[in-house]
Amino acid sequence: MSVETAVHAALDRVDAEAERVDSLAPAFGRFDAAVRDLDPLGGHAPSSGEPTRLADGGITAAHHHDRQSGRPGTPDGAAGVTGSAGVTGGAVAADRTGSVRDAFAETVLSARDEGSNASATSAASAAAVVRAIRSEFGDEIAVVLAPGTDAGFTPAVKRAVRSAIATRRAELRALRDALDRERESLRSARGDVDAIVSWIARADETPLSDLGFEALRDRHETLERHRERCAERLESRQTTLGSATGHGADAGLTHRSLVAHLYDVAGFPTPYPVVSTVVRLIDCCESCQRSVRDHLTRRV
Repeated sequence: MSVETAVHAALDRVDAEAERVDSLAPAFGRFDAAVRDLDPLGGHAPSSGEPTRLADGGITAAHHHDRQSGRPGTPDGAAGVTGSAGVTGGAVAADRTGSVRDAFAETVLSARDEGSNASATSAASAAAVVRAIRSEFGDEIAVVLAPGTDAGFTPAVKRAVRSAIATRRAELRALRDALDRERESLRSARGDVDAIVSWIARADETPLSDLGFEALRDRHETLERHRERCAERLESRQTTLGSATGHGADAGLTHRSLVAHLYDVAGFPTPYPVVSTVVRLIDCCESCQRSVRDHLTRRV
């Protein structure tokens, strides 16, 4: 007997999210390659080992830690860029930043399925691209890449954009690893749930009134073993929830945050599919045991 539970729905949710990440990850790689091949204004981009130096002489980290969208692995504030790049604007600057927006639209935005035909050539589509850039990299990157700003595609800007991309790719790798761990946890839970539900369904085919004392005692003991198995599953799940995945200081992801992202959303039956399903199964086993004990007392 197969019964669809929240655990089964959670597996479908994980598979869908993994498919989304698998589509996004190579898109960010293509976007990075496109940015890498663009020549910055006024010089060469610094090497990967150098900090990003802005036109005002400050040194800022190109990584970011805040989150604004609530999605694991989605950055908010990408530091390392200011509104002034220390160069004149004009057609060349606009063309370079426009090329970055076009590359983003053709790679990441297309993979996000938010408009594969997006183009930076019109004001409306450019606004959509900038909004998507902001959701992926934060306000500062979005500001310097937006049309009409006085920032140029300087070495500092190029370095900051590529740093933001690198951080985002690390976050996606951490997310993908966490999804694999979640899938493994869900499959183990599904195995326990399916086995116990199937046993209960088979046992219910024989009325308790048809069972003798020894058969009733065996059924009660089997139900007790199922309860213990469920308790072990809950303990294992708590261990999984307390784990974390890391791909560098900026890409750490706790499993609880992943679970909230996956299941604490409108339309999903429960924010804790394994815990809620197993607890209900424990209640079912306890109820069955009470019925068995009632019949046992009648046989004494």
